[in-house]
Amino acid sequence: MTMLRSIAKGLLWRAGLDVRLARRVEAQRRRSAVQAWRKAWSFIHGRSIRTVIDVGANVGQFAMMVHDLCPEARERLNRRP
Repeated sequence: MTMLRSIAKGLLWRAGLDVRLARRVEAQRRRSAVQAWRKAWSFIHGRSIRTVIDVGANVGQFAMMVHDLCPEARERLNRRP
């Protein structure tokens, strides 16, 4: 970060303003959503789940997230062409 940008952000911060790039804000929202999902589904961690079947209209995000919590589970995606 350049010195001028740092000074400007510091002055705006003191005035109660927080200036960020929109793409960074959106990335943080996505990370927060994933963290909230993990917290909500953390009760399955450590259980002996062997198979996860994700039948839905998307590309398998649910199965991939469950696989993160239960790495021993197989993913089985039902994808339509």
